[in-house]
Amino acid sequence: MDVSVLREKICNLTLFDDELMTLAFHNQCELTQILLDAICPECEFKVTQVTAQQALYNVMGRSLKLDILANDAHGRTVNIEVQQLPQGAAPVRARFHASLLDVHLLNKGQSFEDLPTVYIIFITKTDVLGGGLPVYTISRRVSETQNDFDDRTIFIYVNGEIMNDTPLGKIMHDFQCKLPHEMRSKPFADRLKELKGFEEKGGKKMGALYDYIYEEGREEGLEKGREEGRFQTYAKIIYKHILKHECSVNEAMELFEVPQNDAAGVLTLVNEEMNKQFVAKQQESQYAVHAMRLQSQAMNLQKYIQKTGCTLDEAFDFFEIPEGDRKPMAQWIKV
Repeated sequence: MDVSVLREKICNLTLFDDELMTLAFHNQCELTQILLDAICPECEFKVTQVTAQQALYNVMGRSLKLDILANDAHGRTVNIEVQQLPQGAAPVRARFHASLLDVHLLNKGQSFEDLPTVYIIFITKTDVLGGGLPVYTISRRVSETQNDFDDRTIFIYVNGEIMNDTPLGKIMHDFQCKLPHEMRSKPFADRLKELKGFEEKGGKKMGALYDYIYEEGREEGLEKGREEGRFQTYAKIIYKHILKHECSVNEAMELFEVPQNDAAGVLTLVNEEMNKQFVAKQQESQYAVHAMRLQSQAMNLQKYIQKTGCTLDEAFDFFEIPEGDRKPMAQWIKV
């Protein structure tokens, strides 16, 4: 990418953009702590670990890549999603995030009681739920008694439209700023200055974000090549094992200990190979049926030639045999 184009792109990024948000929060416990304290001060989070763009693979269906995944000292798990468009923050998506997180948080043999409390937080640029509130907290209740249904899952929606003088309002303002000097929260301004490299309002040098976006593009190509090679190796072994032992795909993947992070890619390739073989067998069957039909027609032509004494080409013309079928039929006719 041209340097001037890349520089312009970086200048226009806000924390609602994936590239900046990812780098701003990855491994940044202090910044994440400030954000969570503003969203839910009564939760008293003690952030111990933060990962951005954490992949959650699902061998049976759709996988996810989480914007921010954080753990705290009380054993709680927090998934923060930053969304510019309302459709990216649909309630059913929040449900799916919680469900897939649960699958990854409970190992085989563990009790259901070992599931931690999970917070799914959507920070949205607009008021998705439409109530005019800065924060919406959703937890399940028993309809008849209104008692809490304590499944340890809490959903929180943050309304980015409210940019007042509260700690959260200031941060929502900062989420939409392109320049550090426009921000109202010093920790966020300092982080943006570090990433974008601004020394003054107009910017004097490139920061870490330039290297990240440039390297991300280069590494994406390299990593894709490495992944595809690894996936293909697993897929070949698993497909051969399935044919030989007539087991399921999941059984074969478990036997060969396919890493969880590779499972979705390997499964895709195995399914593609199965579909390819199915189509090949269908085509082979269709070819066999066609060959039998041509052989039967050849026998009729043989009888006609013997009866009339005509040439092979004359017989082909009389029976209106297509040009493509004449050569294969000729091998069964003795003139």
